[in-house]
Amino acid sequence: MENNIMSSKKEKILYALFFAGQNFLWGYVSFIANYMTDLGIDATLAAIVILIPKIWDAINDTFFGYVMDKVRIKGQKFMPWIRIGVTAIILASIFMFNVPKTLNITGKCIWIVVGYVLFDACYTMLDAPAFAMPNYMTTSIQERTSIISAGKLGGVVAAIIASTVVSFIRGALGWGGAVIVYSIIGVGLMYPFALIGKERVKPVQDEKNETITFKQMGKYLKTNKYLLVVLIALFVCGFACVEAAMGQYIATHCYEDPNYQAVIAGICAVPVILISALIPTVAKKIDKFYILIFGLAFGLVFNVAAYFIGYENKVLSIICVGLKCCGMAFFQIILYMLIADTVEFGAYKSGTHADGITFSLQTFVSKLKGALMTSFILFALGQIKFVSGTDPVTNKPFVQTVEVVKGLWGIFNIIPAAGYFISLVLLILFYKLRDKDVQKMAKYNCGELKYSDISDTIKKFGEPGVINK
Repeated sequence: MENNIMSSKKEKILYALFFAGQNFLWGYVSFIANYMTDLGIDATLAAIVILIPKIWDAINDTFFGYVMDKVRIKGQKFMPWIRIGVTAIILASIFMFNVPKTLNITGKCIWIVVGYVLFDACYTMLDAPAFAMPNYMTTSIQERTSIISAGKLGGVVAAIIASTVVSFIRGALGWGGAVIVYSIIGVGLMYPFALIGKERVKPVQDEKNETITFKQMGKYLKTNKYLLVVLIALFVCGFACVEAAMGQYIATHCYEDPNYQAVIAGICAVPVILISALIPTVAKKIDKFYILIFGLAFGLVFNVAAYFIGYENKVLSIICVGLKCCGMAFFQIILYMLIADTVEFGAYKSGTHADGITFSLQTFVSKLKGALMTSFILFALGQIKFVSGTDPVTNKPFVQTVEVVKGLWGIFNIIPAAGYFISLVLLILFYKLRDKDVQKMAKYNCGELKYSDISDTIKKFGEPGVINK
């Protein structure tokens, strides 16, 4: 572990602030559906309008990943894109939330689609390079774990603050004024890292000033079996992570008090904050793969426990909800770390360091799981005969039958349990990378270790794609 290329403590702090700014701004943009209905756009039409940019996502994310791997700007791979994205995203955000009131419905929909596509392109320009940067800031696996944890911690805290204050700022300034405030704060938090962040690690391919061909990228993806495993696990866990989306339904119909939604949101967020802070310390003694397995198993057990305990005992069920959300915290943090590890494996096997396409695929999967999860919840509500709308007499949500309320509780607990179970089986059976393996691969990929130094790695994972004599 000696002689690792290391990042500075200042960079780690600024990296955390970067994700705080990104998630603060995203916290506002996530209310786009509410904005559209406030503009008078029918909810069904709004759903279709939001779906159109998701189709663009599949093209945009993959294409941009290829561009990042192909293009070097002043010898750098990722930082230039972050600097461009930070500047551009503020303009895209303000554009999207300032639809002229004089436009007809068709015009408003077109404006939103254009704004959302621009915002999404800028977001990808920030997100994929930012997740790739720890691999280029240091060769130390433990240091990368610490940096990624700091980023996750900053992002979660900012997302909580953003969702908490949005109603007050929007109420005072309106949608158009509030987005300016959110953009200025978000970009202000992101800019320091964009200005100071440095790419220190130089893979052998970069040292030789070689650019990646399409064929090389294909070989990288074909040989990187662990990337596929982690992306599937990320999708399954994220798709099953229904707690936040179901919070209002559980509060209103299971706990019979809409104010419990804030309690559910809080107990979902607290484990992520605490575990983000603890993981770097624990990972110094325990391989993060085993930490993840423990976390998923923990979440699985308490999701099942919460389901059988039920919602009638509010205190006990709330405690169980907090415990089950610990599983969510582990996968939201460590699975992203494993993706960084698969980059080193892919580079080791193929001789190509294709970080751009890797983290662009991660960004795409993250967006896709969120969109499909929302659609799945709406479908599940229909299957349990949930009655939408409000009672015209009381102006409150319709009272649901006992069977429907039990169905809501089942969706809230059994779906995450199933996601954790599938991911556990997938990772235990098919993911064989461990920290000590990745550490050697990282050093080999940037020329710190030679072929003769990695005999045990070759024995376990086969011959490397490029031999460092």
